[in-house]
Amino acid sequence: MITGSGDQTCVLWDVTTGQRISIFGGEFPSGHTADVLSLSINSLNTNMFVSGSCDTTVRLWDLRIASRAVRTYHGHEGHQLQVYSREPDRNDNELPIVTSIAFSISGRLLFAGYSNGDCYVWDTLLAEVVLNLGTLQNSHEGRISCLGLSSDGSALCTGSWDKNLKIWAFSGHRKIV
Repeated sequence: MITGSGDQTCVLWDVTTGQRISIFGGEFPSGHTADVLSLSINSLNTNMFVSGSCDTTVRLWDLRIASRAVRTYHGHEGHQLQVYSREPDRNDNELPIVTSIAFSISGRLLFAGYSNGDCYVWDTLLAEVVLNLGTLQNSHEGRISCLGLSSDGSALCTGSWDKNLKIWAFSGHRKIV
């Protein structure tokens, strides 16, 4: 298991023993200089992963070489293609914070989890919401903290501060775990 942290590091853990195997970043000059907020493991080469940070960089890491990032991507100054924005909540006129995102396999749908427990399904071509999972029966009662898509693209898992994981199937049926 790999985790990212506010201490500017990523850690590889042995899930059986709970011990740290490797620390990526930290005192190493090629590490992040701000909180690490996201990670993604390469599904084709599980020795590689990327980390995203508040320092506006994405770093590519090799699990076999913890002492330095393989490559650093600077900026987040690319060409903006689209903006997906919501209306303020009816009750408090504040915009909820986007806490996590995931794309469908085709890229046509964008799933966005929010701090108020909503999970919008956006059509990326139209920049319109096609569904808000937060309005459905048995939706989350707390902040959405993470999203994950099944490998075949047929289901979305949402994790929340309400201490629940929920699996949403796209065939119109859902299963609550």
